[in-house]
Amino acid sequence: MSEKKTSFKFIHTADLHLGRNISIGDKSSSNVNSRYFRLKEELINRAFQAPVTALNNLVYAAIENKVDFIVIAGDVFDSHINSGDLYKVFKKKLFELSQNGIRVYITLGNHDRIDYLSGDSDLLLDFKNEHLPKGVYVFDDKKSESFEDTFCKAVIHGQSFEKQHVHDPLVKSFPKKKNNYFNIGVIHTDCKGSASENKNSNPYAPTSKALLTPLNYDYWAFGHIHLRSTPIESMPEVVYSGNPQGLNTKPSEMNEKGCVMVSVHDGDMEHSFVELDDARFMEIELNVTPKNTWGDFKGKVVEKCGDIEWENNTKLNLIKLTIAGNNSEVKRIIASSIESKNLIRETCSDNLQIIQIDTQKLKGDDTKSNFSIVEELGNQLETLEKEELLNLIFEEASNEIEKEYQKDFKAGSKETFLAETTSSKDSSDEFDDLIKTAKTVAENILNGIPHGGESL
Repeated sequence: MSEKKTSFKFIHTADLHLGRNISIGDKSSSNVNSRYFRLKEELINRAFQAPVTALNNLVYAAIENKVDFIVIAGDVFDSHINSGDLYKVFKKKLFELSQNGIRVYITLGNHDRIDYLSGDSDLLLDFKNEHLPKGVYVFDDKKSESFEDTFCKAVIHGQSFEKQHVHDPLVKSFPKKKNNYFNIGVIHTDCKGSASENKNSNPYAPTSKALLTPLNYDYWAFGHIHLRSTPIESMPEVVYSGNPQGLNTKPSEMNEKGCVMVSVHDGDMEHSFVELDDARFMEIELNVTPKNTWGDFKGKVVEKCGDIEWENNTKLNLIKLTIAGNNSEVKRIIASSIESKNLIRETCSDNLQIIQIDTQKLKGDDTKSNFSIVEELGNQLETLEKEELLNLIFEEASNEIEKEYQKDFKAGSKETFLAETTSSKDSSDEFDDLIKTAKTVAENILNGIPHGGESL
C-alpha cells in the first residue's frame, strides 16, 4: 500500500436531526406580543423536507469538493430510528459516499438515543454486524475508540452516547494522541464557555479547556450546540459545526446553516464554512420612533423582505419580524390580526413568508378597548332574552368599537357574532358567561379571526 496522504480534506457536521419537522409558524403561543402565523400550504412540504435536502446537499458538497472523509458529531436522527424511509434514505447516502471513496465516522448523540432500548438495532449495531457500507464507522457507546483512516495520515477518536442522558465527561477516557498523525476528536458535548452553555443544567458529556488540553488533539469536531462557533477562545481547533438545517426562530437556528470544511496540509489546518440549508430562518429587526407612520413602517418591512429574497433567492426564507421602539400607531395597528395578515400577504412570495411577529420590545400608549361597553350594556339589559340581549350588544358595541378603531365592525359580522356566541362551548345561559363570551367573540371578529384560534 502507498504511503498515506499528509494533505487531505474532510467535512465536519453534526445535528442533522432527520425526522424533525422544522417550525412552519404553527407553534401555539399565549403571548399576544409574540404571535405565529402558519406557513401557506404550498410551502409546507418544502419546509418539512428541508433536513433531508440538507443531507443531500452535504453529500453533493463532499463529492464535488473531493473530500477524503466526513465526521458526524451526533444527532443524525431526531430520535431513535432503525428502520423506515428515513433510515433507508440515510443508508442510501452512506452507500453513495462509499462508492465515491469517501469514508464516514459517526458518533451517536442524545437525540439518537431518545426512545432507544439497550440491544435495539441501530447504526452502531449495523456497523458491528457489517451491515453498513465499506468505509463507514460508528463509534462504540460503552468506551472510546480510535479509527485510523485508510488513506490519510489521520486518526479519529470518539465515543457514542449509550443512552439519552449522558452527563459524564467522556473525553476523560479518550486515547492519547498518536504521534505523527493528524488527531481528530469527535464528540457530542456541552462545552464550558459555549454560547449556549446553561449553567443551571446538567451538561451533556461535558468538555472544557482543562479536559481537552492534555489530549493535545489537532482538531475537535463538536456537536450538540446548533450555533456554529469556536467555544474556547485560546483553542481555535475546537469547533462546533452547527446544524446543516435551521429548525426554528431561536437565535441559534437563525441565518445560514451548513458544515465545516477542514483542509490539512502537512499538519497545518484551516477550515471554512459551506452552506447546506434549504429553508433559512431570518430575523428582520425594526426600531420605530413616534415620528414614523404605519406607512413608513410597512414600507420598511416590504423593503427588508425584498432584500432577503434577493440575497437568498434559492432558499425558502422564514422570517421573524421583531419590532422595537416607541410608536403608539404601529403598536395599535400591528396588534390587529387583520393588519398583521395583510402585511404578511403583501410581503409573501414563493420563497419567503413572515411566520412570527414579536412586539415584546415595542412601546406605545396602550389603547383601552371599548369592549367594556358589552358588559355595561349587559348590566343595563339583564332582563332581556338571550337573543335580544346579543342583538343590542352587537348594535351598540359595534358603534363604539368602530369609533375607536375606525373599522367597519358590522360588515358580515352580525350573523357570525350571534351564531358563535350562541353555540360557543364557553357560553351558557348563565348571564356572566354570556357576557364574557360576547366580549371574546366581538374582539375576535374585530381582529378577523375565528373564535378560539388564529390562522393566516
